[in-house]
Amino acid sequence: MKIQSFRSSHLSHARHNLLSFLSPRSSTPSSSRPSHSRQGHSSQWIRSLIVPAAMAMALLLIVGPSVYADDVVNTDRTGLAIGGYDPVAYFTMGQPVKGDFQITLEYRGATYWFINEGHRDLFAQNPTHYLPQYGGYCAYGVAANQKFSGDPTVWKIINERLYLNLHGKIADIFNEDSAGYVAKADENWKTLADQSAQ
Repeated sequence: MKIQSFRSSHLSHARHNLLSFLSPRSSTPSSSRPSHSRQGHSSQWIRSLIVPAAMAMALLLIVGPSVYADDVVNTDRTGLAIGGYDPVAYFTMGQPVKGDFQITLEYRGATYWFINEGHRDLFAQNPTHYLPQYGGYCAYGVAANQKFSGDPTVWKIINERLYLNLHGKIADIFNEDSAGYVAKADENWKTLADQSAQ
């Protein structure tokens, strides 16, 4: 999708700039570099301010806001939820499957894609059963009282409920005590749902 390629290119550019800034300058021989301590301290002070800012910028591009229409549901700028993955497939096929953009259904302002009409009909009969919890945001993040995008390919079904997480390492932490994190997330979501995403 265009949105994903746009975001990926910006993330790649941010990472390149960050690595370039942090990498030592090897083009100038050490013997020809200025040795004035004042200049060295000034350079270190500036670097200490810029590096955290650059890292924060890169983090925003990785996790940053992907919500445009309604912060209760994690969607892209077109209103598409779960990145176009079929929410029913997690339950019927046991895996994330990209839906067909021609087989859709809108629910509470978000658009969902399905691989066939049968899945769309199942969803229409009982949408809350198939929807990812916490609007598709990262379950571990919600447990920490934060809103981060959930990755549709990093998922788990617990007690017939679908949970997404930001990435595999976060999912590993979540899975160590999924019941405890779900309990925290359920409580936090009562007030977090209507708040703006990170």
